[in-house]
Amino acid sequence: MHMIIRAIVYAENKEDALDEAKSIFEEMCGESKTFDWYTTFDDDSATSSGKARWGALPVAALASSKEGEKLINDGIKYTKNDFIEALKSIRKTLEENIDGFIWDCEYGLDQFRYRCNIIGEYTGAHTFLYTLYGEGIKSEKELKNVLNKHADIYKGKENPYRDDDVWVIPADVHY
Repeated sequence: MHMIIRAIVYAENKEDALDEAKSIFEEMCGESKTFDWYTTFDDDSATSSGKARWGALPVAALASSKEGEKLINDGIKYTKNDFIEALKSIRKTLEENIDGFIWDCEYGLDQFRYRCNIIGEYTGAHTFLYTLYGEGIKSEKELKNVLNKHADIYKGKENPYRDDDVWVIPADVHY
């Protein structure tokens, strides 16, 4: 299956931002990793992924640009929607069943734990935005912190990202 994820990175220019994002995607892809492989939207040779599958998306966009805002807003929206749907399913299962049924019933156990995994996972098929550390962004508060270059962490300290721009880079991943 394919999906578009986005990495939010700090860099002085588009080329550095793309290189940084590719490093993140490399760490997330491969044998026994979150995703099988990735294609960024600067790859003109791909025939079934990236532009060939999804059409033209920005290779890298400033987070504050219209394109960047759309990539970020879509990513957090998809993550939130999957979270809310999983939470609804968990609530329904808990309301309708006793604990023993969930534990003993093969279908109930599989589906219940799968939904719990969705709300708890920080990488994977239900997380569409990632930090420069390859960590999934799972809330608006986390997103705001990343977009503000971790200002809360560096409050009163020198922020190594202070002179960098905030970029968002999409990639088509297979899982």
